[in-house]
Amino acid sequence: MSDVCMVVARHEENLKWLDFLPKNIKVIIYNKGKDITEPKYLNNPNITIHNKCNNTGRESETYLRYIISNYNNLPDIIIFTQGYPLDHAPNFSHLCYLIANDEMASDIMPMTVRWNHEIPPPLTYEHLTTPYLIEKASRYTLCPLTHWDEGVHGIHYDYINLHELQNGTDVIHHFCGLINLPDHNYGQSDLFDFFYCGIFAVKKEAILKHSYDFYFNCHSIN
Repeated sequence: MSDVCMVVARHEENLKWLDFLPKNIKVIIYNKGKDITEPKYLNNPNITIHNKCNNTGRESETYLRYIISNYNNLPDIIIFTQGYPLDHAPNFSHLCYLIANDEMASDIMPMTVRWNHEIPPPLTYEHLTTPYLIEKASRYTLCPLTHWDEGVHGIHYDYINLHELQNGTDVIHHFCGLINLPDHNYGQSDLFDFFYCGIFAVKKEAILKHSYDFYFNCHSIN
C-alpha cells in the first residue's frame, strides 16, 4: 500500500471533515489563522500541525513550502487541499479512499467539480462519469469555454495588469516562461486542461521530474 500524506493549507476553516478520512493518510496542517487548540487534533498521532504560519501566498505558497521542506523525503502520494475542500469537492472523502487503496490511475488527479454551487452550472457536472471535473479553458483568458466564470476572469485581469500584458496574450505561455517551465503545447492548441480550486493528488515521481531549484524559484515568485 502506498504511503499517502495530505497537506492542508488552513486559515480559519472548520476541520471536522478530517474525521472522515482514511486512517492511513497522514495529515500535515499549515495553519495561517488562529492557533489550532483542539486536543482531538493536537493529540492525534496521525496529524502534524504547524501553527503560526505567515498568512501569505494562499494555498500555492503552502504547497510549495511543503515540497521544498520535504523534497528528498516525499511520500508516494501527496494530496494538496485547502482548509475546507467540501465546497469544491463534495466527493473528496470518496476520492481519498480511492487514493488510499492505490486506485489513483494517473500521476496527477484533480479532486474538484466546482468553484461553488453555481459555477459551473449544475447541468455541466451532474452527469459526470468520474467524481471530478476537468474542463477545457482558453490559454488567452484562462476561462472555461462553456460558461462565464467571474472568479477566473478576475485572476486573468489581475495577472495581465500585474505583468503589463496586452489582452490576447497567451497567458499560459507567459506564466511558463516566468517559472522556467517548458510549454510543450505552445502553438499546438489554444486550450488547456482546467480544474477548480487547486485541490489535487500527485505522485512523488511527478514532483521529482523538476529540480529542487525549480520549486524554490516558484516559491520565491509566489
